[in-house]
Amino acid sequence: MREVDLSLPNFPQVVSPGETAGQLGILEARLKTLNLEKLELQAQLKESQAGVSPTDSTIPPGFSLPEHLRAEEAANYARALAQTEGRATEAAQLLGVEPHTLRARSATLGLRPRRARVRRSA
Repeated sequence: MREVDLSLPNFPQVVSPGETAGQLGILEARLKTLNLEKLELQAQLKESQAGVSPTDSTIPPGFSLPEHLRAEEAANYARALAQTEGRATEAAQLLGVEPHTLRARSATLGLRPRRARVRRSA
């Protein structure tokens, strides 16, 4: 018989599955929030890079309307997704577009991953 020190750093800990699932759920929700915040910040950065300045009404040299509109669209899509916590149907309603349009355009703008199409056999 030997005495075992249970306070060793590498000694496995026994926790209930419910506690682990709860912690995992909290971490997944936080990750989702951080990803949405990241998308919103990326959209704001694109706006800035496109020469968008809310306080200045002059058009700067090198301004590109297509880049500006794309950055503005990405920012609004990111805001709608953040506001609805990533729920595409609700975000589509906020923007006045169809859900399938929001999903496709969000993927094109790099805000959401593309869904893999499921092939149905005939």
